[in-house]
Amino acid sequence: MYEILDNDNGSESEQLYYHRELVDLTKEINDKIGEAVATAELGYSVFNTGNTADGLKIIFEALTI
Repeated sequence: MYEILDNDNGSESEQLYYHRELVDLTKEINDKIGEAVATAELGYSVFNTGNTADGLKIIFEALTI
């Protein structure tokens, strides 16, 4: 899933990095609600960069957590 986030567009890249790290942290501490919220936020960020298909895919993944 994260290969779509390997771009270098300044603030967009930083925002995606932040959300990706937050998802990883919530997984590490086994916080399912936090993981779902962080994953959804990551999906929204990806969606807002114009990558709508991958953004929706991540958002729907958050619904299964």
